[in-house]
Amino acid sequence: MKVVYKYEIAPDKRSAEMPLDSKILKVDMQGDALMLWVEHGWVDGNTVRTVRHFEVYGTGQPIPLHTEHVGTFFDGPFVWHVYEIKVAS
Repeated sequence: MKVVYKYEIAPDKRSAEMPLDSKILKVDMQGDALMLWVEHGWVDGNTVRTVRHFEVYGTGQPIPLHTEHVGTFFDGPFVWHVYEIKVAS
C-alpha cells in the first residue's frame, strides 16, 4: 500500500527524515511554508528511514554538481528550484 505525506522544509533546516523508498511528487509553497509531498510505502515500526537534505536556488544561481532537481515553485515574483544534496556514502 502507498501513502502520500507532506514534509515542511524550513529555511533554517533544509532536511527531512523519511522512509528510504520515498519518492518526491511535488514541491510548492503552502501559506508561508515550503512543502514536499512525498509518496512511500505504508509506514510501520520496522520502516527504514533516512535523512534527506535539500537546498533552494534562484533562477540563474550556480548549482553544485552533486545535486538532483526535485521541483520548481513560484513565490510571488520569484521562481525557486529545489535540489536534493546527494551525500557520498
